Amino acid sequence: DIAQAFADLKPGYVRLPGGNDLEGPTILERFIWNNTIDLLENRPGRRGTWTGYNTEGFGLIELLTFVEDIGAIPVLAIYA
Repeated sequence: DIAQAFADLKPGYVRLPGGNDLEGPTILERFIWNNTIDLLENRPGRRGTWTGYNTEGFGLIELLTFVEDIGAIPVLAIYA
């Protein structure tokens, strides 16, 4: 299970979003945190950074819950 493998690494910090996902392929398709906190079926999603489609299925609330569960500190990236 990916979650367990990640937890076994015992990271001190976890950053969301990471890398190019923050910027997105265009400014209109960048990571917008409040698009990730509604019910999954209500999240608008966006074009993927390289290919495909990002559903925002692992959003801000899921990240914060997961990070708390594994004892790490969340680092929230912002687009500025």
